[in-house]
Amino acid sequence: MQPDSPRARAPADPPVGADTGPSSLVAAALSQLAEGVILADAPPLLHHVNEAAARMHGVARLDVPPDEYAATYNLLTEDGRPYPSTELPLARAVLRGETVVEERWRIRRPDGTEIYAVGTARPIVGPAGERLGAALTLRDDTHRVEAERAERRAARVLEQITDEHITMDAEFRILSVNGAALRSLGMVEAELVGRTHWEVFPASVGSEAERQYRRVTAERAEVHFEHHYVGEGYDRHIEIDAYPTEEGGVAVFWRDVSARVHAEDELRARNEQLAEQALELEMANQQLQEGAAEAEARTEEAERARAAADDAARRLAFLAEASTRLAASLDYEATLRQIVALAVPDIADWCAYTVDAGDGTVRMVAIHHTDPERTEFVRELARRYPIRADEPAGAARVLRSGEPELIEEISDAVLEQVARDPEHLELLRSIGFRSLMTVPVVAQGKVLGALGFGSGGSGRRFGPDDLGFAEELARRAAVAIDNARLYREAEAARRDAERERRNAQEILEAMADAHFVLDSEFRFTGANAAMERGMGVSRGELLGRSIWEVYPGTLGTEFESAYRRVAREGVELHFVSEYRGGGLDLVAEVDAYPTAEGGVAVFWRDIAPRRRIEAALAESERQFRTLADAIPTLAWTARADGYIDWYNARWYEYTGTTPEQMEGWGWQSVHDRDQLAGVMERWQASLATGAPFEMIIPLRGADGAFRRFLTRVMPVRDAEGRVLRWFGTNTDVEAERAARDAAEAANQAKSQFLSTMSHELRTPLNAIAGYAELLTMGLRGPVTEAQEHDLERIRRANQYLLSLVNDILNFARLDAGQVEYHITGVELAALLADIEPLMAPQIAARGITYDHDGCASDSPDRPHRVSADPEKLRQVLLNLLTNAVKFTEPGGRIAVRCETDVAAGVVRVRVSDTGRGIPPEQLDRIFEPFVQVERHRMHESQQGVGLGLAISRDLALGMGGTLTAESTVDVGSTFTLTLPLA
Repeated sequence: MQPDSPRARAPADPPVGADTGPSSLVAAALSQLAEGVILADAPPLLHHVNEAAARMHGVARLDVPPDEYAATYNLLTEDGRPYPSTELPLARAVLRGETVVEERWRIRRPDGTEIYAVGTARPIVGPAGERLGAALTLRDDTHRVEAERAERRAARVLEQITDEHITMDAEFRILSVNGAALRSLGMVEAELVGRTHWEVFPASVGSEAERQYRRVTAERAEVHFEHHYVGEGYDRHIEIDAYPTEEGGVAVFWRDVSARVHAEDELRARNEQLAEQALELEMANQQLQEGAAEAEARTEEAERARAAADDAARRLAFLAEASTRLAASLDYEATLRQIVALAVPDIADWCAYTVDAGDGTVRMVAIHHTDPERTEFVRELARRYPIRADEPAGAARVLRSGEPELIEEISDAVLEQVARDPEHLELLRSIGFRSLMTVPVVAQGKVLGALGFGSGGSGRRFGPDDLGFAEELARRAAVAIDNARLYREAEAARRDAERERRNAQEILEAMADAHFVLDSEFRFTGANAAMERGMGVSRGELLGRSIWEVYPGTLGTEFESAYRRVAREGVELHFVSEYRGGGLDLVAEVDAYPTAEGGVAVFWRDIAPRRRIEAALAESERQFRTLADAIPTLAWTARADGYIDWYNARWYEYTGTTPEQMEGWGWQSVHDRDQLAGVMERWQASLATGAPFEMIIPLRGADGAFRRFLTRVMPVRDAEGRVLRWFGTNTDVEAERAARDAAEAANQAKSQFLSTMSHELRTPLNAIAGYAELLTMGLRGPVTEAQEHDLERIRRANQYLLSLVNDILNFARLDAGQVEYHITGVELAALLADIEPLMAPQIAARGITYDHDGCASDSPDRPHRVSADPEKLRQVLLNLLTNAVKFTEPGGRIAVRCETDVAAGVVRVRVSDTGRGIPPEQLDRIFEPFVQVERHRMHESQQGVGLGLAISRDLALGMGGTLTAESTVDVGSTFTLTLPLA
C-alpha cells in the first residue's frame, strides 16, 4: 500500500540499516564496512544503502529517486562539472549491464563540505543470466587527494626555497632531496635517495656535521652550525640548520656561505689595512706634534691634522666595530637595534631606521637616543603624525629615490614646511633638531630602508664627510640586514616546508589505504603504517631497496608493467591484480600516480574481504527471494515513506498481476474501491506516527473474487527509533473468521448459562439459609448443642457456596460487558474507615496487625481522592484485604498505603501482607479466571474458585485503572491498585 500521489516516484535509497532483502548477517556486515555499499534492483530502484554510503553524502539516509540523485546530492565530476544521473556508475551497471571500475566524482554535502569519492559498480545477474540489479561500492578518496595535494605543496615549497634541503631517516639514509640541493651538488636524485649520508659524503664521517646530526637524533634537538666541508671535489663553507623529524630522522637545510666567509675575510683584511693606515696616521700625528714643538707657527695646521687623524681613526675603528657587531647576529630585529644603537652618541644624538610601510606611510622600525624618555616622545610623535610616503624631503624622499639627503642646518622655516598644524610645529621645535642626514640602505639593488642621523643638544653639525661616513655605515648595515632578512625568509620557508611535510605525513599515516613511493629507479623512498601492516614489513626493510628485489613476485605481472608505464609516460593508472608470494595472498586494488621526480606514488587496498562479502550478499539475496517466494502468505516491503518496493511470488500468484502492473501505484487496482479511502486514511496515520498497521482488507484474486485478508504492517526501526522500512503481510482470514464467529457464539452461550445457573442456584441457597436460621432460633423446638454445631456448619457452607455463585455471576456480567460504572470522586481514607469494621472480626480471629494509616493525607485540604465507582472500589479493596488475611499467618501484618502522583495524574493504593508469597513464575497467572496458585497448600477454608483477582482486575480496568502484583516467596506480596486522580 502507498499513499496516493500525482506521480509514481522511483524509490529512493532505503535508510541506513534497513533489512530490505539481505540476510541479517550480511546486512550487519554491510553496516560495519568502512566502504559505502549501494544496491539497486532492475529497473533501477535503490534497494539498500549502508551507513558508510549515507555518511559520505553527509545525510542520515538517501531518500530521493535515482533520476534526481545526482542533482539533489550535488554530485560533480572530478573536474567540477554536474554529474548526469544516467551516467552514474550504478545507473550504467543496472541499465546497460556495464562494469564501471574506479570511477571518480565529488560529493558536495549539505553542510558545505566536499569529499572525493571513487566507486566501482557491477551488475548482479541471476542463474539464467537475467540482470537482477547492481551493486556499487564506494570509498572516501579525500584523504588520498589531500595527501597528494599536501605532498605537492610541500614539494613546491621545498623547490621554491633557495636553501638546499635533504631529509634522512633514523639510520641517516637519505629519503628526499630538493632541486636546490641537486643543482648545488651537481647530482641526480637516484644518486642520493636510499643511500646513507656517510656513503654519499664520506668526508663528513668524524666531522662536526656527523656529531651535530647524531645529536639531533639522540636529543631531539634543533641545531645551527657552520661547517667547512672539503672532499669529493667540494671546498665549501656551509651554514646548516638541522631539525628532528617525527620519524626519528633529521631534516637538514643548508646554504653555501662561502661568498660571505670570503667577504668577511676580505673585510677583516680591509679592517687590518685600515688599522695600519690609522697607525700610520697616528705616527704622522706624532710627527706633526713633534714638528709643532719645533715650529709654533705651524701649530694651528698641526692641530687640524691631528683632529682629522683622530676623527679618521675613530671612524675607522667605529666601522670595524660596527662590522663585527652586525655580523654577530642573524636576527632581523636584533640587527636593526644594533644599527641604530651603534651611532649614538659617537656619530649622532639621534638615529632611526625607517621603511616604506606599503600603505602610503613611512614606518619607524627602530629609534635610539641616550635619553629613553626622548626616544618614547619621538615614537609618540610618529604615531600621532605618521610620515607620508610622498613627502618631498626626509626619509620619504630617500626611500623613493635611493639618494642620500643632507640638511646641514635645520631652520625654523624647514620645520614650518614639514609641520601639519601649529601643535605639530611646536612639538618639532621642542625636539631641538639642529642638523639631519638620511642615507638609503641598499642591498642587491633594492632600497630596504633609510638610516636617519640627527643632532641636537650636542651642537654637532653634519657635513659632506659625515654624509660619506653615514653611507659607508649604511652599506655595511645593508649587508647585515639583508643577511638577517634572507635568514628569516629561509627559516619561514623551512618551517612551512616542514609543516607541509608533517601534514602530508600525518594524512598518509592516518589513511586506511597502504601507500608507498618509488623513485625513478623503483627504489622505496617512503611508506606509511598501513603498508607496514598490510605487507608485514617495517619501513627500514623497504627504504632504499628496489621493489623488484623486495617483491620478486611482481616481476612480469601487471604491477611491473603499470608502474613502469606510470614512471615512463607520467600517467595515472588504476588496476586490480592478485599477488601471491612471501606468505601473502592479496587481491590488490591499486592507484598509481607519477611523482615530480620521475618516480611512482602508489595507494592500494586488499579487496579480498569485500569480494567475499559481495559474493555472500548475492547468495543471501538469492536465498531470501527463494524463501520469501515459498511462504504461503502474501508478503511485501515498503520504504519509510510507504512506497512498496517489493512483493513475493505468492502476491503475483493470488492477484494474477505482473511486476510491471504493480509498479508505482498499481497495488490499488486489487483493492475494493469502496474501502480504499478508509485503508488510505489508516495507512497515512501509521506513516505519520510510526504505529503498526492492522486491518482486514478485501483483495481481489486472479479469478475476480474478493477474499478478506488480515493485513499487518510492522515498522523496522534503527537504534534511535526512526522508521527505516515497513514489512507487511496479508493473511487469508475467511476460514479464521468463521471459526471466530463460532467461538464468540459459544462464549455468549457460556455467559448466558453461567448467569442463568447463578440465578437458579441462589434461590435454593437462600431457602437453606432461611430454614437453618429458623431451626437455630428454636421455632421448630429446642435445639441441642450438637444440633447447633451442625447448623453453624450448614450456615458456613451456605455462605461459602453463595459467595462462589456471586463471584461466577459477577464474572459472567463482566465477561458479557453488562456491568455499569457510576464514576465519582471518592476519598480513600473515608472508604477504608467504612471497610475496617467488616474486616475487623477476620483480622482479630487470625491475630494479624492491620495498618491503614498510610492513606491518611499529610494535608487536610488535599486528601487522597480518586475517580472511581464507590461500590466497585469497595468490592476490589475488600477482595484484596480478604486475600491478604486468608494467606497471612497468625502474628503477621497487613498494611495499606496510598500515594498521589500529581505528575502522572493517578493515585496508587498498595495492599501489602507478610504471607507466604507467590512464586515468580505464577505471578502472570493469578489474574486469570479460575486460577488458584498452589491450591494443594491451602486449608479448605482458604479455597475458592479463583475468580476474586480476575474480577478485581476487570473492575479496576473498567474504572480506568490497573491492578498489578509483586511478591517474594516467604516474605509477602504487594498488590497495587492504580486509579485516576480526582
